[in-house]
Amino acid sequence: MKKFLAFLMLLAAPCQCSKAFAVEDTAPSLNFPVIGEAGAIANWSTESTPKGVYVLEVFYNACGACNENAQNVEDLFMARLSDKQVQVLAVSIDQKQSEYTKWFAKHGKTVPVLMDVNKTFLKAEKIRYVPTVIVKDCALENVYKHIGVWSEETKLEINEAIEAAKGRCPMDSVE
Repeated sequence: MKKFLAFLMLLAAPCQCSKAFAVEDTAPSLNFPVIGEAGAIANWSTESTPKGVYVLEVFYNACGACNENAQNVEDLFMARLSDKQVQVLAVSIDQKQSEYTKWFAKHGKTVPVLMDVNKTFLKAEKIRYVPTVIVKDCALENVYKHIGVWSEETKLEINEAIEAAKGRCPMDSVE
């Protein structure tokens, strides 16, 4: 009982917390290593590329449906290339560098490939099956999610979700 009362007194006491323990209201962000030419790894972040709307296709190299869907992702990337508010990105959960090399050999290096080696994004988004595409707005809220290869209807839904996400994001947030 004494421990319980001591605990209640701590709760009732004014907080003398230092700023190091204060919770600050910060904008959410996504951060990934991105693999580039000749296997070079750089960092990618929504903070450094604030373009408003993110289309993230989660895949791994040995997934047949992921390989089948790669051209759809490429087509969307090319269609949205001139739209400065939209980024189309592939998120790989492969753990070995050799898998990225194989992917690029099959599909080229047009679409940026982000590395989710520890499956942090996969777990945070509760993704159980791939390929999975997620459309996020500028606040990184999910606007759309689809599992599987994209049908023509899915492609329309993705584009509608992109436009809806753009509507949520003020144009002044785009560089």
